Amino acid sequence: MISQFSIDYPLWSIAIPMIIGFVYAAILYWKNRKNKLSKFYNYLLFASRFIAISLISLLLLKPYVKSTNKQVQKPKLLIAVDNSQSMIASKDSNLIRNDLTLNIDNTINKFEDDYDIEILSFGSEVNFQKVDF
Repeated sequence: MISQFSIDYPLWSIAIPMIIGFVYAAILYWKNRKNKLSKFYNYLLFASRFIAISLISLLLLKPYVKSTNKQVQKPKLLIAVDNSQSMIASKDSNLIRNDLTLNIDNTINKFEDDYDIEILSFGSEVNFQKVDF
């Protein structure tokens, strides 16, 4: 599964929430004489306010996560076999019946790893037969 963060606005518009967060935090903590905390705590509060306001502003851009599921399926191979009376009406009917079965088996063995094989036999009726190994 592939996930992708996306917004409906241009990529440069992500800089706007960052600027808003920076300006808001700078106004509150830059040259604030009333604050009696150490420089470390001022920087920590500045960074946390910057991150919080930037994330809130970014959420106003309505971001979304687009997920893509990739599912690979084997292609289908359809083997159509004439099963009508005309196939066995000739002199070579046994030869045709034996060779046909052998050729179908060889074809199935050759392509079973790469294809999902289905056999269609038609004559007076049409029948589907899925081959599973």
